[in-house]
Amino acid sequence: MARRVHGGAVAVLPSEFSGRAERASAAKVAIAAKLLELVPARGAIVLDASSTVAALAAKLPDRDDLAVFTNGVDTFNTLVRNVHMAVHLLAGLYDRRTTNLVGPMTIQSLQSLYFDVAIMSCAGLDVRWGATEATLEDAAVKQRMMEASSRKILVVDRGKLGLRGRAQLAPIRDFDMIVTELDPDHKDLLEYRPFVQIR
Repeated sequence: MARRVHGGAVAVLPSEFSGRAERASAAKVAIAAKLLELVPARGAIVLDASSTVAALAAKLPDRDDLAVFTNGVDTFNTLVRNVHMAVHLLAGLYDRRTTNLVGPMTIQSLQSLYFDVAIMSCAGLDVRWGATEATLEDAAVKQRMMEASSRKILVVDRGKLGLRGRAQLAPIRDFDMIVTELDPDHKDLLEYRPFVQIR
């Protein structure tokens, strides 16, 4: 959920997965199609608990040479339908505001793991503020996911451009790529191009 705050900026507040999943559903399907081309043929990937990344989880091929980790209960429930894929649910405290697993146990469970790719979304993306999150807890978990990953991919639909959450996740340049439903040359993405590859 987003609300207008002082100065005309838009702050993004925590919201449950079901509500987020219904917003911009066509955009999420388009983003998932792009992401499929970026998932490694084998290895380990970590997916955040966002509804945008959950759309990718629903399309991942069922392969026994791919291990997938997530802190998203809804994403995990989608992934476990695969009979060959190694699916891991990270430990943590269930945040009823977002239906994500967060907190010290989630971060600790990530300490001994290494990933080829981290794929995550954010609450808002702004040139000045970078990628931001609705809660400090979500930001902390995603920051650790990034630290543990060789490649970091941020996914955002058009509606998140220019929004700002309560907690900083990372500067734009800390990501290797941003994936949206838009054409990479779309005018709404021009201001981000100096900092990161866009797909």
